[in-house]
Amino acid sequence: TLIQALNDKDDSVRSTAAKALGKIGNEAAVTTLIQALNDKDDSVRSTAAKALGKIGNEAAVTTLIQALNDKDDSVRSTAAKALGKIGNEAAVTTLIQALNDKDDSVRSTAAKALGKIGNEAAVTTLIQALNDKDDSVRSTAAEALGKIGNEAAVTALIQALNDKDDSVRSTAA
Repeated sequence: TLIQALNDKDDSVRSTAAKALGKIGNEAAVTTLIQALNDKDDSVRSTAAKALGKIGNEAAVTTLIQALNDKDDSVRSTAAKALGKIGNEAAVTTLIQALNDKDDSVRSTAAKALGKIGNEAAVTTLIQALNDKDDSVRSTAAEALGKIGNEAAVTALIQALNDKDDSVRSTAA
């Protein structure tokens, strides 16, 4: 079965099984996919995180939060996206911390996830992210602030209308 394939000795078989389980969306696979977040292979961990996000089961939240500290950028980014899809408030603090990740993609995905969750605790850090060196992080932070809709962000969003990047200006508008 696909669940058994997550324990195959071949990395590509485990990764393909995780991807298929995510597409199917079977809740029965959640426990095994959570275990796959600890796989030795980066691709398997990333694919498992994506699959868990697609299934959307709250049981995965704690392990996905831990995956935000994975050594691999792709795993951290995919875990942030999955947490945004699940939308559990428990992830907010760690996603806020992920806005300081060394990888641009992780920071951008964390900002997007925070916008989806919509918790006002993220507003101050998202405002700071409007000054990120990466255009996509600034744009995603502006989008997230718009979704959260906190008055405290208005001045910062107005300032973002002068950003050097047109996508940031457009999103801030």
